[in-house]
Amino acid sequence: MRKRIAHAVKHAKKHLSRTDIVVVAAAAMVLIVGLYSIWLTNSALGELSVITGNFTENINVLNQTVTLPVISAEVISVVNCTGCTSLSPILTAVNASSNLTVTQLAYGSTDAQALMGTYSITRLPAIVFTGEVNKSQTVVGVLSAARKSGSAYVLESETPPYYLANESRLAGLVNVTVINISDCRECLPAQLIISQLRGMNVTMRDVTWDSNTTEGQALISRYNITKLPAMIFSKDLLLYKALPDLSQVMSAESDGNLVWRYYNIPYREVNGTLRGSVNMIMLNDSTCGPCYNVSVNVDGLTRMGIFIANATTYDINSTEGRALLQRYNITKVPTFLLSPDASIYPALMQVWPSAGTVEPDGWFVFRNLDAMTGLSYKDLTNNTIIVKEAQPQPT
Repeated sequence: MRKRIAHAVKHAKKHLSRTDIVVVAAAAMVLIVGLYSIWLTNSALGELSVITGNFTENINVLNQTVTLPVISAEVISVVNCTGCTSLSPILTAVNASSNLTVTQLAYGSTDAQALMGTYSITRLPAIVFTGEVNKSQTVVGVLSAARKSGSAYVLESETPPYYLANESRLAGLVNVTVINISDCRECLPAQLIISQLRGMNVTMRDVTWDSNTTEGQALISRYNITKLPAMIFSKDLLLYKALPDLSQVMSAESDGNLVWRYYNIPYREVNGTLRGSVNMIMLNDSTCGPCYNVSVNVDGLTRMGIFIANATTYDINSTEGRALLQRYNITKVPTFLLSPDASIYPALMQVWPSAGTVEPDGWFVFRNLDAMTGLSYKDLTNNTIIVKEAQPQPT
């Protein structure tokens, strides 16, 4: 039997092809590569476990070493301080970056008075921050408007209204008295200016008197008011530091009040005379086809802030037109005239010397038609049409 088996194996070896050898070798190689990959994967997982463990350990260490600064805030507030600026947003912002402890102190209490004396606090509400403020740049940034006193940060109300402790009063509530005039529809309403100030966060309460009332007449006399409508503001308006310089439009009176002295035109004088309402006369020539349309001057004057109450047009060949040509010795048309009240407009008075003349009766006559670029006109001295080509628009 052994001989037969050995003979069979020997016979089988003789019949083993090269292809069979290659297949066997390849299978062995795949097995070896698979085992090596498993080894590499296990090694990588082991390393990752070590790294993850180290990372977690470092995070735990970091959490143990980084702590929020410990800060105390003592808040002094006034009961029934209607409209006072709230400092709560500051507390919220500081609390977000610190371990904050807040103590509320009522104005008038022993602790509040002691704190105000220590840090010279006069405007309420106020907050005194102590502790590890400097350990957080975020907190220092939030308290950038605070006053530093030793290691403490003192934050007093900056924006009115606030309680002024050294005067024992609510400051920043502005009283405004309006002296109105009922028969001036063209006048700029005083309430428009008051609304603009309210839009700039000025807290106001107002009362209005008509100019012909006893109260209105008394105020006109006291402050030597010559133009209406008028406004009288209490001195607390000056506490609003964000407002532009008011010295150009107001006068400071001996009683501390402020009288609005800048008047938009038109206005009425206290004797009832309306000022700044301008009448305009335009002279045209219907026989001059190329001549410019004189009505374009209305828009130009309006843009300068001139109130044109009435505009009338005459042809130079009409009775009215010929009379105006003769009265004012007008030699170039189309042109225009303005009534004497145009003199109260500073912007017009600055440019008029190069534009025309002011006649003895106070009327303004436009004469320098050559100054108008691209607009044709007629020279009446020789009955010649001066044609000007329009200037090309810049590209």
